[in-house]
Amino acid sequence: MSTVAAYVVSGHCNYFYNQRFVFGSVATLKSYCQYWCLVLLNGSILMTVTEVLAARLDLHGLEITLVKLLAQIVLFLFSYTMQRCFIFKRRPTEKEAKA
Repeated sequence: MSTVAAYVVSGHCNYFYNQRFVFGSVATLKSYCQYWCLVLLNGSILMTVTEVLAARLDLHGLEITLVKLLAQIVLFLFSYTMQRCFIFKRRPTEKEAKA
């Protein structure tokens, strides 16, 4: 239960940190819901990839830690791109809009 609570608090803080400091976007209920859908998707993908690859790699004697690291890197890049392009779309400033 404490792991779930930590995950929820972390996700909530990460949303507002990314929204304000990383992407300079406006917080909306829509973007908040989209962010949580992305968090759940990433978590599901990571769990699935880890379980499937762990079972297969165990047969080949490869290190699961390396696979988890690579999966995390790929998911980070995917998540950042989704946030930048869809969740925290940057709106042009008034100055940019007039130009």
